[in-house]
Amino acid sequence: MVLDTREIVRDVAFTEVRLNNIDLSKCYFHFQPIFCLKTDMLVMYEVLLRLDDPRFESIEDLIIELISIGQEDQLTMHTLNALKPYLLSTRYAHNTFTINLEPAQIASPNVVGIITAFFLAYGIERSRIIFEITERPCSKESFAALTVNTNLMAAKGYRFAIDDFGSGVANFEMLIALDVELIKLDSMFSIGALNSGMIKKVLAMASTFKNDFGCRVCIEGVESVELIALAKHFDFCYGQGYELGYPGLLELE
Repeated sequence: MVLDTREIVRDVAFTEVRLNNIDLSKCYFHFQPIFCLKTDMLVMYEVLLRLDDPRFESIEDLIIELISIGQEDQLTMHTLNALKPYLLSTRYAHNTFTINLEPAQIASPNVVGIITAFFLAYGIERSRIIFEITERPCSKESFAALTVNTNLMAAKGYRFAIDDFGSGVANFEMLIALDVELIKLDSMFSIGALNSGMIKKVLAMASTFKNDFGCRVCIEGVESVELIALAKHFDFCYGQGYELGYPGLLELE
């Protein structure tokens, strides 16, 4: 049963959630800048969830735990609510934020209502967030639900990207099935690009995505000036990596 959006509007205002002794208030964000490779201007921040809880070795472990106990909707609401101050800040009014959503989160029957209610409740423009669909494997049923929800929301103006393209389930099946506007190439392509002719051929193919599929491309793992030059050579739209900027905290007014 789909959640009543009136209830969701109230729920997104929460500041602390405890699930099976998991305190989501201990989660915080780092933000990694994403640059336009044509203008060298900072245009987006990827929102990276972090956790201060010694019981979990990584944020991945926490996400897997939450999804395994059926709390994907709570994770979605918590992430959106925690990002809200940055979306409403005049300091970042011209920046877009990208946030990672697991296939289970987007496949949820409640996700359309949750996201719609959040944007309406706080008057946030739909262009301000790009939802990155992660590469974690999922069932055929979940992928079918993910496809329906993604394309339904994209038709309403919400924005989507495929994260870590080329790894996991982030592949051509997603590119064909989903209405996405951004492809983020997995960093494994950057790591070996300078010394591998085969990887350069893959990058050359990926450089056609904008014209052939209507998807802009962001290359991840850009960690040298040589890689920046290579990304510009292939006419990629965006770059992300340590040479361009490290993840860190963002100040609010």
